[in-house]
Amino acid sequence: MKKYTRDILYGILIILLITVAELLVTLPFGSPKDSLRATLSAYMNLEFLLTAIPAGLITFLIARQLKTISKSQALKRAILWTAMVFLNYLWIGVLNLNADLIFTTIGIYVLLLCVFIGPLGFALYAHLE
Repeated sequence: MKKYTRDILYGILIILLITVAELLVTLPFGSPKDSLRATLSAYMNLEFLLTAIPAGLITFLIARQLKTISKSQALKRAILWTAMVFLNYLWIGVLNLNADLIFTTIGIYVLLLCVFIGPLGFALYAHLE
C-alpha cells in the first residue's frame, strides 16, 4: 500500500505539472475572443494537443526519477497516472459544465495517450524486463 501511496502522490504532482505545461503552451495564444462552443472546443483541442508531448515527457521523467524497475511496474504507473489525469479533467469538466466540450475533442485523448506512453517509454528506453 505504501508504494501505491507514493505513486498517487506523484500522480498529483503530474497533474500539477501538466496544468503548468497547459498554461505555458497557451500563453502565446491568449484566450478565445468569443465564448461560442465551437470556438471553445477548437481552443481546448489545440490546448490539449500542445500539452500532450510535455505531458508524456513529464511522466517519462517521473518514471525515471522513481527508478521504475520493471515493465509491469511501468504499466501499473501508466494506468494509475492516466486514470488520475482522466479523473482530473472529468472533475474540471463537470464543475465547469463543459465536460462535453473537453471529451469531444481529439486532443484530450492524445494527451491521455501521451501520459500513458511516458512510463512505458521509459521501460523501453531503460531495457527493463
